[in-house]
Amino acid sequence: TVAWGDANDAQIGRRDVERMTAINKGNDAYHDAMRQQIW
Repeated sequence: TVAWGDANDAQIGRRDVERMTAINKGNDAYHDAMRQQIW
């Protein structure tokens, strides 16, 4: 059904946001480590 598809899309979208947040946090941690090595 359309409602099921919408709910599924919302779930996938939320998962993508969580994944991007995790990736961004990982990038931040990586850059922080690099900065600390440089200094």
